[in-house]
Amino acid sequence: VYVAESKNNIVGYYSIVDILEDIEISGVVIRKGRWLEHMFIVPECIGQGFGTAMIMHMRDHFLSSEVGKIRVLADPNAKGFYEKRGFTYIEEYPSTIPGRTTPLLEIHHPC
Repeated sequence: VYVAESKNNIVGYYSIVDILEDIEISGVVIRKGRWLEHMFIVPECIGQGFGTAMIMHMRDHFLSSEVGKIRVLADPNAKGFYEKRGFTYIEEYPSTIPGRTTPLLEIHHPC
């Protein structure tokens, strides 16, 4: 877990997990690999570059040629944020919220 700070206050965080084997959760298969598990920015700090800085940090520290890619099941409202920062939309996944889907995106190591 990594945090973003501004003026000695935490304004956001993200966490990375390595899934070692495919797992099934509520009928949805999560493939093994590296995943951006959580990313959060304090609402009043959205639009100030903290999200972009966290994505750049994640890419620099966790996206290697050995890993190949990082995946995220994003909030539907955050899909555009990830796409603007180099993630590619793959498909919709069922959500635990009835009647809703969750976009699966991934970012690849530049070869």
